[in-house]
Amino acid sequence: MIAVSGKGPDDTMNHLFLVDPRRATATVLLREGTFAIWTPDGRRLITAFQSGGVQGQHLYSVPVAGGEPERILESKYPSWPSSVSRDGRFLAYVESNPTSGNDVWVLGLNPAVAPRPLVKTSANEAYPTFSPDGRLIAFTSTESGRQEAYVQPFPRGGRHVQVSRGGARNLSWARDGKSLVFVSGPSKLMAVAIEGGPSLRAGEPRVLADIPLSGTTPVGSFDMTKDGGF
Repeated sequence: MIAVSGKGPDDTMNHLFLVDPRRATATVLLREGTFAIWTPDGRRLITAFQSGGVQGQHLYSVPVAGGEPERILESKYPSWPSSVSRDGRFLAYVESNPTSGNDVWVLGLNPAVAPRPLVKTSANEAYPTFSPDGRLIAFTSTESGRQEAYVQPFPRGGRHVQVSRGGARNLSWARDGKSLVFVSGPSKLMAVAIEGGPSLRAGEPRVLADIPLSGTTPVGSFDMTKDGGF
């Protein structure tokens, strides 16, 4: 199944669709749902919802097999779901605050825990993504004057380490958790080896491919497959 946000033939608002490519069918899961990510078990989609009559942008958990969507976050600012930890316990999302800019927040899903800011500074933070083992979280920040990729321990927090040079966006972990993949510049797909543990270290970034990826949201637009593709 593929989750898609788009307009129907007679609509003016985006809706969240579930597409079955084998049957060439599309089913509306949530009207006025926008950007969405899958939970690791494939049973739910976490999606942003913004109604024309509602200020802000709320987050919903939508069961794929049917049932009522559950509102998991009510925000007065635009919020974008970005990554669910592999154990399904945490959601990392980006909140666009008019004072501090884009910030990284974490919400407890199972059990439910109130959201807390993970990285909230005067710089713009974006693209948060959990490592496969849940012990690290990567994100971008403009703290150096340019948007670069950083990694820090999770959930205990700690010093974050810059792992890119020359710019970074659209972050995604390799499935084995040993490297972080990102886009640099208009089209360079890069990878950098990450070594966790007490002394967090990064290797030398290397070019994987030239692939144009665009987008206007502060969350990623691609993911890695189990065989290492994207």
